[in-house]
Amino acid sequence: MSATVAVSIKTSERLTLLFVSVVCSVILAIIAFGSVYSRYIADDYCVKAALRKADWLTFVVSNYTGWTGTFSALALHGVMPSAQTLVIPIVLWFFVGFVLLYLAVSALLERVIPAAANRGLLSIAVTSLFYAVFMTSLPSLHQALFWYVANAHYLFPLALVPLSAILVFKVQTAWSTVLLFILHFILAGFNSLFMAFQVSLLSLGVLATLRFPKLRVMLFVGLLGALLGTAVVVMAPGNAVRAAQLGMSPDLLAAISNSLAAAVYPVAYAARQAPLGVISAFGLSAIFAYCFSVSLIRKRLHLFAVLVVTFLSVASAFLPSFYAFAKLPAPRGWTTPIWIALLGVMALGYVYGVIFRRDQPPLGYLPLRAQIAVVILTFGFALNGVPIALQAVSRQAAYAAAWDKRDAYLRSLSGSTETVRARSFHGAFNLEDITDDPTYWTNSCIASYYNLNVILPDDQPPFVP
Repeated sequence: MSATVAVSIKTSERLTLLFVSVVCSVILAIIAFGSVYSRYIADDYCVKAALRKADWLTFVVSNYTGWTGTFSALALHGVMPSAQTLVIPIVLWFFVGFVLLYLAVSALLERVIPAAANRGLLSIAVTSLFYAVFMTSLPSLHQALFWYVANAHYLFPLALVPLSAILVFKVQTAWSTVLLFILHFILAGFNSLFMAFQVSLLSLGVLATLRFPKLRVMLFVGLLGALLGTAVVVMAPGNAVRAAQLGMSPDLLAAISNSLAAAVYPVAYAARQAPLGVISAFGLSAIFAYCFSVSLIRKRLHLFAVLVVTFLSVASAFLPSFYAFAKLPAPRGWTTPIWIALLGVMALGYVYGVIFRRDQPPLGYLPLRAQIAVVILTFGFALNGVPIALQAVSRQAAYAAAWDKRDAYLRSLSGSTETVRARSFHGAFNLEDITDDPTYWTNSCIASYYNLNVILPDDQPPFVP
C-alpha cells in the first residue's frame, strides 16, 4: 500500500470513527436533554416529605432499619433536590458514567490494540456506541433515568462500575487495591440485582486469574468489599419489615431455576426494542477486532466462555428479584441485566472478529470496505435510536407540563384541612399516583408533600402521556 493511499485511508478512518461518535452522541444528547423534564413521581414524594421531617443521617438510618438495606441508594435519596432541579444530578451522573466508561474502554483498548493510530477516537466511538445502545434498549427511560429514586438505585452503580476496570487494568497499585475494596463495598449498597451480579462476576474473575497473581489479588480484594457490602445490605433490620409488609415468601431453588430460565430475556428484549442497535454493537465490535486487535484468541472455546459468563451474570442479576418477589423485576430493574447482556454481545463480536481473522496479522487500520460497513451499521442504529430517544423526551415533556400545572394548584391549597381533588397521573410510565383510596401510600405521600389533609383524584381520567 503506497504512502498516499495509507494517508487517505487513515484520514477516512478518522472520519468514519468520528461519524460513529457523533451519531451515538446525538442520541445520547437527546436523552440527556430529556432530563430537563424530570419531575417527582411515586416514591419521590415519600422521600421528599420524609426529608422535611428529618436530617440526612436520620433519614438514612430510619429507612435502613425500617424498609431496606440499600445504604448507598439511601444516601443519595437523602440529598434529593427540588423537582425542577432533578436535571442536575441526573445529567451529572449521566456524564460521569460516560467519562468513566470511556476511560475503562481506553485502558482496555490500550492492551488489545496498542498500535492503532486512532485509538483515542476508537475509544470514544466504542464508548458512545455502547452507551447509546444501552440507553435505547432499556424498557423504560422514564423509570430508569428520569425518575430520581430509581436512577439512584439502578443507574448510579452502572455509572461507577467502569472505575473498577480502570483500577484493575490501568492503575494496579496498592492504593488502587484499597480503592477497589471501597468501591465494591459502596456498589453493593445500591440494589440487590447489581449486588448479586458483582459478587458472581468477581468470583468468576478470581477463578479465571489463578495464573495471574497480581490481578487475582485485586479481584479478590474487590470481592471482599462486595461481600462486606452485601452483608450490610442483607443484615438490615428493614428487610424483615419490608418482607412482612409485602408478604414475601422466598424460595431459593425456584428463584435459581427461574433466573436461569430468564437469562436470555435481556438480549431478546434489547433485540426487540432496538434490533439495529444490537446488530451494530455486535457488528462494529467484530469489525474493530478483525482490523485492530493483537489478541491471540484462536479457539471457539472463547465464544463459549463469553456466552457462559454472560448467561450466569444475567441470571445472578435476576436472582434477587425472583427470590424476593417470585417474578421478573419492574422495568427499572432491567438496567443491570440489559447492561450485562449488551457487554456480552460486544464481547462476542470481539471474539468472533479475532477468530474470523484466523492466523492473519491485524491490519492496523480500517480498509474502505470495513469503513462502509461501519457507516451502514451506525446509520442503521440511528434509525432505531433517534426515534426512541425523541419519543421518550416527548412523553417526559408532556408529563412535566402537566406536573407543573398540578404542582402550582396543589401548592396554592397547602395547609387545607378539606379533601383536595386534583388530576391523577396514576399509570404514567407504569407508576402509581393519586388513587380513589385516601389511605393508599401514594395518596398519603403526595398529601404529606403538599401539606394537605386528604387528596383524591378529580373527575378527569388519569393523565398518562
